[in-house]
Amino acid sequence: MAPTRLQRILARPALHILLALLFFATFAWPIFAVDRPWTTFVWLHGAWAFAIVALLAVSRGQAPSEDEDAEEEAASEAANPKETV
Repeated sequence: MAPTRLQRILARPALHILLALLFFATFAWPIFAVDRPWTTFVWLHGAWAFAIVALLAVSRGQAPSEDEDAEEEAASEAANPKETV
């Protein structure tokens, strides 16, 4: 199965580096700019929520590995065996 356009975009290493830098800045900002404890708490939890959603999106964008393809192929062959005469 060919990867979709979104999967190709999400699988790019440049995007992973950009997201890593963005998350580093997002997680470091409240530590350096503590205004009120409540805003720091909300900022950090919002950043974690965003990071989890981004990691989910990137993991969905990865093409299946060869091992997963082989397992799927074996399962489909077991479900639909070919008759040899």
